[in-house]
Amino acid sequence: LDPEMKEALFNRGMSYREAHRNDAALKDFNAAIDLDLEFAAAFGQRAAIERDRGQNSRAAADEKHADALNSQWRTVRRLPRIQAGG
Repeated sequence: LDPEMKEALFNRGMSYREAHRNDAALKDFNAAIDLDLEFAAAFGQRAAIERDRGQNSRAAADEKHADALNSQWRTVRRLPRIQAGG
């Protein structure tokens, strides 16, 4: 699968969100997540839609997953500098 497709789906989902077309946006965020289970931004946007719909437990789970992915990314991103300096 083309790794850039997830970005295209995410960007289109964001456009749908801005146009208040949340059903279409949700489909694109879900498709982006299917392509990359570590796509934190897509999890975050899906959580926002779920929260808007009152699906608070689903939103909380997606937010927690997105936060964990962001934390992992920041840690991995810093590793070369930590190793070089230490």
